[in-house]
Amino acid sequence: MKNIAVFLLAALAATSAFAATPDGGDWVPVGKSESETVYLQRTAATIYANGERHALVKSEFVSPREVSGNFFKTMMAQVVFDCDRNQSKITQTDFLDADGKVVYSDPQPDATFAPIAADSETAFIQGFVCIHKKPGPAK
Repeated sequence: MKNIAVFLLAALAATSAFAATPDGGDWVPVGKSESETVYLQRTAATIYANGERHALVKSEFVSPREVSGNFFKTMMAQVVFDCDRNQSKITQTDFLDADGKVVYSDPQPDATFAPIAADSETAFIQGFVCIHKKPGPAK
């Protein structure tokens, strides 16, 4: 659903004071605001032969939120980045209650890529997922 994709982008937009500091676990916090913390799963970024990178993004909210009549505290989204073309799409979003139980799921296997706006929060997340090796010094 397009609304879910917009919701994820809005959730990312609500974050501020970004800092990439490992938490010692499988999740790396990449953003925090008064209302939520955004994480990337350290082991979820997969690079495919076609150059796409798949990453799992988790938003944990301080207060419960609602989607389709269901209350949730955590949102997890599978995001696909086409790093070379500066595009992304959300292929799966799950909403979990305070106990970690999925209360709503929104699979989008046929989602289409959309351009990533410069200086957007999606572009910020892309910076973690689409790390390119920088050329070494000239010899």
